[in-house]
Amino acid sequence: MQEELTAMQEKFCQVFVETGNASEAYRQAYNTENYKPESVHVNACQTLAIAKVSQRVDVLQEEHAKRHNVTIDSLTAEYDELKGLAVGLEQVSSAVSALNGKAKIHGFDKQVLDVNAKITVKVVDLSGNKA
Repeated sequence: MQEELTAMQEKFCQVFVETGNASEAYRQAYNTENYKPESVHVNACQTLAIAKVSQRVDVLQEEHAKRHNVTIDSLTAEYDELKGLAVGLEQVSSAVSALNGKAKIHGFDKQVLDVNAKITVKVVDLSGNKA
């Protein structure tokens, strides 16, 4: 039988699953007003190491994954379906929007910059001294 969590431990688990940040979860669940960031971090790690807390986090993460069963593959399939509908209705702008959405989830919307540019630096002596 699972040991019951305190209200603060439950809050910690909920926030940790939402944010993925143990320190932030600890700050939101406990009174840390007078704590140094290092103390918050240590206490957050210790809280996460408590067996009943880590077990609750596992349960919440599993529930979260089931509830939000969205993957890049499922989104891609939906964009493909929407693009097909838009093309069938001769809605070009809607088809382009679907393609842009698909490109975005696959990371193709990122601008690529050339960082191999040559830089010339000219040093100017403003002191008035001549070498």
